[in-house]
Amino acid sequence: MTFLGLVQYSLLPFLFLWLGVCVRNDLRSREVPVWMTVIPLAVAGLIGIVFGRWSSACLVAMLILLSDLVSFRFGFALLGTAVVVILDPTSVFLNLTIFAIWLLWDRGAMGGADAKILITLLLVWGSAWLMVWVAFAGGLQGLVAWWRKQREIPYTVSILLGSIGFWLANLL
Repeated sequence: MTFLGLVQYSLLPFLFLWLGVCVRNDLRSREVPVWMTVIPLAVAGLIGIVFGRWSSACLVAMLILLSDLVSFRFGFALLGTAVVVILDPTSVFLNLTIFAIWLLWDRGAMGGADAKILITLLLVWGSAWLMVWVAFAGGLQGLVAWWRKQREIPYTVSILLGSIGFWLANLL
């Protein structure tokens, strides 16, 4: 195992502890404090750069800056994502996934905390396959919520369960 791989595995306990605290807050108050998502996102950007995911870290920084624009936000985000994809074709799926999550947040289909948590995990783990596991867990959680006639579900639960599934699959 490489040094960076060892570092990535050593981050697992911290990431899962952080995710657990986010889930607890989400279940209690249906809200995750901003500082609990912004600080890890900034750290994940630095980790992403260390792991060679500079294009993804730059894309996230650009999308954050664009989030404050009132008009032309989508066009600039799409153009910036296209430039990043052209400059780093090895990270196409990761960068398109980050853009898709930002777009879901921007259009109101996803909460800001959920988006920041997912982008943080993508920057640290560097694999868009994480989203397959999160979507699967979200689908199961949605079915349970439908059966229980719940209108809203705390998606941080799906993020945690999907992350666990992703890492179990990687270990096997």
